[in-house]
Formats: sequence, structure tokens, C-alpha cells
Amino acid sequence: MALADAVREELRDTDFAARYGGDEFVVLLPQTNESQGAQFAERLRRRLIEVSRDAGLRVRGSIGVAAVSADELDSPDAAEDLLRRATKRSTGRSDPGGTASRSRTSSTEEACHPIPVT
Repeated sequence: MALADAVREELRDTDFAARYGGDEFVVLLPQTNESQGAQFAERLRRRLIEVSRDAGLRVRGSIGVAAVSADELDSPDAAEDLLRRATKRSTGRSDPGGTASRSRTSSTEEACHPIPVT
């Protein structure tokens, strides 16, 4: 629960975090550009390390940041395409028992900054 609380504490009122499946999570950051998404990912990475150490947990994972333009949102496959891009761009995928995080940003630019959570 401490890790979920840490994620929630980093979110703005307009942001949304959810479990995507198993040990995967998605964070939606509306009206966030590429640079802001990377800053959020780094802040979250540091916070997760801090909380996991305090709790005596060993957390491993990766964070992939991908952005979408307003035009792309009209596509019926926009969400899946965005998840694929974030997954493709993340490195250091977690091993079994670890935690993998993918962060999505919504802007007119697209980027990914792989950030190991270990």
C-alpha cells in the first residue's frame, strides 16, 4: 500500500493512475509536455525508491514515457498504440516479483526517457 500511496501523492488533481495488469501501472498526465512527463517520471522513481527502502522492499522496474497528440486521440487504437510505445521505449523491464511502471503523457510531442526504478 505504501507504494500506491507514494504514486498518489505525486499526482495532480487532473492526473490518473491505475493498475494496468499484474505488476504494471499506467499514469495519465493530461496537458503535460515531454519535458514535464520526464520530470514526473524521475520524481516518481525517486519517491518509489525512498518508500521501498523505508518499507524494506526491493522494487525493480522501469518507467517509459510516451506522449500523444490531440489528433492521435481520435484513433480507436490510440490507447493501445500509446502503451506499446511506452513499453517499447522503457528499459530495464522488471523481473518476476518486481514492479514495472509506465508513465503516459498527453501532449503534442512524443518522447520516452527510460528510468530504472532500481
